[in-house]
Amino acid sequence: MQKKIGSLILDIVSAVILGLGIAILLLPLVLHLWLGADNDAYIEIAEATAREPHILAQFGLEWIFRVDFLLWPAFLIITGLLSRRLLWQRGQV
Repeated sequence: MQKKIGSLILDIVSAVILGLGIAILLLPLVLHLWLGADNDAYIEIAEATAREPHILAQFGLEWIFRVDFLLWPAFLIITGLLSRRLLWQRGQV
């Protein structure tokens, strides 16, 4: 019984890691197509209760559009795929 629960938890965690890796991989494309963001774009969080909005936070997006950003989703996708393969080889899924 504990082996089934452990393998179920590992299956769920590997699916979450794989999904997160794919989402992070697609993030620059989605931001570019949906918001028109490019390597000099900023996301601003502002308070818009007054006539002139007060900027609370500003995030630069230049790090998302660099090639070395691809290491993070690649790491997550490879980790998710390897854990799924190990579970499949052991016959626990």
